[in-house]
Parts: sequence; C-alpha cells; structure tokens
Amino acid sequence: MAVIDVSKVDTTPGNDAVCPFSPPEGWEGDSAAYVELMRSRYRHLMHGQRMMVTASFARR
Repeated sequence: MAVIDVSKVDTTPGNDAVCPFSPPEGWEGDSAAYVELMRSRYRHLMHGQRMMVTASFARR
C-alpha cells in the first residue's frame, strides 16, 4: 500500500501511478483535458477517495 503525502501534490506526467493528480506517462493534453481526466478519476473509487482526503487536508 502506498503512502501519500497530501502536503505535496506532484502533477508531473508519469510521476506516480497511484497519485490521482498525476497524469499518465506521455501525457500531452491541455488544461481542459486535464480537468476531464480529474473528473473521470474522481468517479473511480480509489482515486476519488484520495482526492477527497487531499482536498480535506488542503483546507486546513
């Protein structure tokens, strides 16, 4: 099981397969495509839960 440091979010493509905010390796999409990727990942159970935890810690 991976440990996620929610204080640091690296959005570099291919950075981490389990990080919901990191696009896949070779990503060449624009900002609109990134938003769509985030929306689709939010609907996925594993990524969605991690996104919610990260967002809850970001508000603190």
